[in-house]
Amino acid sequence: MAVFIEKTLNGLKELLNEKRQLKILRSEGDLAEVECTFSNGATDEEIALFEKKINVSLPNDYKAFLKLHNGARIFESLIYGENVGGGLHILNLEE
Repeated sequence: MAVFIEKTLNGLKELLNEKRQLKILRSEGDLAEVECTFSNGATDEEIALFEKKINVSLPNDYKAFLKLHNGARIFESLIYGENVGGGLHILNLEE
């Protein structure tokens, strides 16, 4: 699973321009600009401490993501180059 997560994220990152932005085709047929930002990864120790703190074992695919990026904001909407939110917010361990 970890390889799938890494390949998927790397594929997405390859589509981004130097400003971490991407144009997507929306359901209405118009183009929209979105932005993707990725945090640095968490260590195995940080993940283990978090699991112990909340007394829950995280799914392996989420742990694989956290090791690569401890949180991310994917496909946040841009209007005139300004980020206005939306998209997918994947929480980091502190959140």
